[in-house]
Order: sequence, then C-alpha cells, then structure tokens
Amino acid sequence: MSENIEGRPRLLTAGEVAAMFRVASATVNRWVRQGRVRCVRTPGGGQRFDEAEIRRVVGDQTGGRP
Repeated sequence: MSENIEGRPRLLTAGEVAAMFRVASATVNRWVRQGRVRCVRTPGGGQRFDEAEIRRVVGDQTGGRP
C-alpha cells in the first residue's frame, strides 16, 4: 500500500485518478456512481481515492479501464 510519511494511505483526487486512466474526471465520477471504484468524501464534498485500491483496479483490468 502506498503511504505517506505519517503512515496513512495516500489519497488521490479524481483528476489524478483520471490521469492514470487517461480519461476525464467526469468519467471517474461516473465510475464512483456505478460502484466500480470507491472514494471517501472530504468535509467540503470532494472525493479522494486510496492509491493502493486504484493501482489494484488498474492492474486487474484488461485494456486499462475499470
């Protein structure tokens, strides 16, 4: 699992996840609604994604898409 200095999981923004998959942020948001990837919500309503889970999804998929 990717962790930062404090030992917490590294969290990615929707934009960072989108860049990994080479898709738009709106596509990542749609994947969340469809249950294809999970996220946590920030107090301001933003989404954050566990980097280790995203990397697992990337590795599990053929063609590079979840």
